Amino acid sequence: MPAKPTPPPEKTVEALLNELEQVQAQKAELEKKEQELKTTVRKKLEQQAERLNKLGVTPAPAKPAQPDRVGRIIIEGNTQTPDKKILDALTFQPGQALQYPRLEDARVKLQKVGFRSVSVEVVPNDLDDTVFKDIRVRVEE
Repeated sequence: MPAKPTPPPEKTVEALLNELEQVQAQKAELEKKEQELKTTVRKKLEQQAERLNKLGVTPAPAKPAQPDRVGRIIIEGNTQTPDKKILDALTFQPGQALQYPRLEDARVKLQKVGFRSVSVEVVPNDLDDTVFKDIRVRVEE
């Protein structure tokens, strides 16, 4: 009979406290570095803006970001259940603003309907991947 592998010994409270101190020190160091980088970037951007102003060049105003929108809804794996029943269980439709928490809501709702396995994921849209995102719904009956 093969011998059971022994689990690694549990860390002592002292070891855990030491590890926590190290992590907190690393965190403080990273936060300091982040602030330094932000300050440097701001300074460089200000210098660049001043130079553009001296040259009489103004940057084009930024376009407001458009929210992602639902493109096609692709249903896979249903052999017995009609697509319409699955679509009725979803809380989104093509063209609507894509609200990512609704994807998980749809997955949970479809599992409650009785599917063994459900995945709801965003996939690139072949026609317009800048605004429209396709949703793939895979079910296992």
